[in-house]
Amino acid sequence: MSSRSIAKAADVLDRWYNLLEQEANAYKTANYLTTPSQTNDKGNTFDTDTKMVVCRSKLFAWMYDLVDTHSLDRELVAVAASYMDRYLSKQTSINRGYIYQLVGMTSLYLAIKIYRDQGKCAGAASFAGLSRGLFTDHDIVKMENSMLNTLDWRMFPPTAVTFGTMLLAMIPRGACSPFSRHSMFERIRFLLELSIAVPFFLGKKPSNIAIGAFIEIMESEEQPNVSDKIHQAHFKRRLYILAGIDSDSNEVTICRNAMKKIHQEAKVELKKKDAAIVSPEHCELYC
Repeated sequence: MSSRSIAKAADVLDRWYNLLEQEANAYKTANYLTTPSQTNDKGNTFDTDTKMVVCRSKLFAWMYDLVDTHSLDRELVAVAASYMDRYLSKQTSINRGYIYQLVGMTSLYLAIKIYRDQGKCAGAASFAGLSRGLFTDHDIVKMENSMLNTLDWRMFPPTAVTFGTMLLAMIPRGACSPFSRHSMFERIRFLLELSIAVPFFLGKKPSNIAIGAFIEIMESEEQPNVSDKIHQAHFKRRLYILAGIDSDSNEVTICRNAMKKIHQEAKVELKKKDAAIVSPEHCELYC
């Protein structure tokens, strides 16, 4: 291995450990949607409300539709989810659906404003217009200030896709072709996007969610995957030696099992996604 490769690997590991520290502390998220045994960081227990679960799912569907319509990075939804969930986990109660919607809309507004994907940004008035009269630009700005202060201006969260991208580098070089590697990661990304709306993953570390999705796709019987069990074991050994994470730990296992369920339910959509990847207009990107 060249000195440049060693330096690059060291940088990746430094970033990995930095992100692990962030997700465990500054960007820690609690599950506020709840069963009686689950509490937020103030010790308050929320009543289980299926309406809020449905509302949360619809909010994320709306977010993905919005970023797709405006050709923005879909990762902005994961960032917005971090803002929204961390903010709500610090509230004593959110018992009105329209406030929940305001938090969700403001979260995406903030993500777009801060990350400025492709230089694009939307004003508070534009976002208020999307609410069809439910909120004003003053409502958006007021909630923006509340969220920034509540979150202590910590607005660059580590996401599961960020960890997934780094995990890709741990796959043994001969385990699969470059095209299969790319296609496999698209499947992993797809599962991670679906998982954002699943209440089970609230409070779970993004790194464990990413590893769960990664192993589920890597060990899947369907192509693209890493079919050789020796390569699978090599990946897990690298993960433990380099990143200090046991892929058989309870935290990873429960995430992997949940991802398996999502994977099984999403196979029709995955097939559609694969068809788009290998369509003629995309082939030249990977040849």
